[in-house]
Amino acid sequence: MRCLGALLSIALLGATVAHADDAEDFTRNKVLTLTVGFNPGGAYDVYARLFARHFPRFLAPGLSVGAPTVIVRNMPGAGSVIAANYLYNRAPADGSEFGLVAGDAALAPLFGGTSAQFDA
Repeated sequence: MRCLGALLSIALLGATVAHADDAEDFTRNKVLTLTVGFNPGGAYDVYARLFARHFPRFLAPGLSVGAPTVIVRNMPGAGSVIAANYLYNRAPADGSEFGLVAGDAALAPLFGGTSAQFDA
């Protein structure tokens, strides 16, 4: 039983390393955009900028040259629904753009939010 556990651990470790290499290749010299559904200067803006500063180190830990750059774009309005609409309908679907929106904005279509133009 111990042998099976050890083999499974080695297999999972190998898969993790291969996956990390793929992430490094994908993000090498790229600019990633973090869209924030809140005003500049607020708490969520501070969280997003802190995240943007440190995220590239964890995304591509092996890259000392060519690490990705993360920029923060604020898109306030309608309780983050505007940013959620943008991310769902207009943002590139290649993984280069991601967002930080209010938790209830993601559920707006389920509660009859008429301004939400995305599938919850």
